[in-house]
Amino acid sequence: MIAVKRPSEVPAFMKSGIFLKMKRDLKKFYNVPQDQRRQQKPPYIPFPASVLEKIRTQLHKEFNGKCAYCESLITISYQGDVDHFRPKSAARGLTGEFSLDHYWPLAFDWRNMYLCCEICNRYKVNWFPVDGSRANLKLNFQQIRATEKPYLIDPCHDNPEEYFQYRENGTITGVNERAKVSIDVLKLNRKDLLENRRIRIRDLNALLAKLI
Repeated sequence: MIAVKRPSEVPAFMKSGIFLKMKRDLKKFYNVPQDQRRQQKPPYIPFPASVLEKIRTQLHKEFNGKCAYCESLITISYQGDVDHFRPKSAARGLTGEFSLDHYWPLAFDWRNMYLCCEICNRYKVNWFPVDGSRANLKLNFQQIRATEKPYLIDPCHDNPEEYFQYRENGTITGVNERAKVSIDVLKLNRKDLLENRRIRIRDLNALLAKLI
């Protein structure tokens, strides 16, 4: 995982009437008191194919064609998944507890959308443990980010170099609890990643040896 500096400007297509309608439809569901919709699933509001293509294309540019979490290359044949860093609903904590409404207001927030490989997305699903209480959903994106203390390292806000260390065998280790939780949730020591990192470290060491 590496730090990703994204443009501050939100893409124009995210401000289209399509997104405004999707936001209204989702808000209509969550305006119903939670005890009255507890047995109901949030409405499935898929991105239209044309819009999804634009989202993936722009995310591919902003994340340099790599998964935000494991840095695996997103190939031409596989466009990558659109991950919501803060889940669209039913955010899950360390002990398995769920917060049903977190974080539906960010479902269509561009800053909450990350390019992700299929495997990381499969492991991450709706995991989003926090230290302490979750943010009030009436807060805006910046306020939520400033208020909460998430366990998952955010490559678009944190500096991953301060949290992770790499061994010659390709293993990634965490320097604190946040890093360790991130490694565990995203399974960043899975076999293919270990081998890829091991080869890169070996090649780097060989290059450095030639320069000495």
